[in-house]
Amino acid sequence: MVFVALHSGAQTLVKMHAGYSYLEHFSAGPIVEWRSRHSVSVRYGSNFFYQPANFSTFFAEYQRSILPGNLHRLIPAAGIKIGYTIFTDEYYRWNIVSVVPLFSLRYRASDRLDLVAGSGVAICRIESVTRIHFGEIGKYKQYLPEFNVAIHYSMRRMKQ
Repeated sequence: MVFVALHSGAQTLVKMHAGYSYLEHFSAGPIVEWRSRHSVSVRYGSNFFYQPANFSTFFAEYQRSILPGNLHRLIPAAGIKIGYTIFTDEYYRWNIVSVVPLFSLRYRASDRLDLVAGSGVAICRIESVTRIHFGEIGKYKQYLPEFNVAIHYSMRRMKQ
C-alpha cells in the first residue's frame, strides 16, 4: 500500500547515502525520495565495520524540502532522525536511543549526484549501561551536537 502511494505522485527516486556524521561516524544506506520534496532513509553507521559490537548506529530519517523549488541547485530541508546507538569507551558501554531534529542543505551537483550538509541537536536517552573497567565515573550526555556531510547517488537520472 505504501509502495502504491509513493508511485501515485510524481517522480520517485531510489538513492544511496554515504556520509560521515558526529553520531553515526561513517554511514551508508538506501533513500527513497518522492515528489522531489520528501525523503525517507535507513542507515547503518560504524567505524568502517571495525568492532561493531563496541560502536554501531541504526537510524531512520525523514526529510522534507522547505521550499517548493530550489535556489540555484540548493535545496534546504528540515527533518527528524530517530535511532539506536551502541557506544563504548574505555570504561562503559552505553545503549542509547536518540531523536535528532535537523536542518540540511542539498546541492544537486549533477543529474545523479547530490552533496548534502546538515546539522541539529541530538536528544539522547540511555537505555542501558554496562561497566567495563573501574576507575572512572562517566555519564553519557543528554544533548549532543549533530553535523553531517554526505553524498547521495541516484540509481537513475534526476530532472535538473
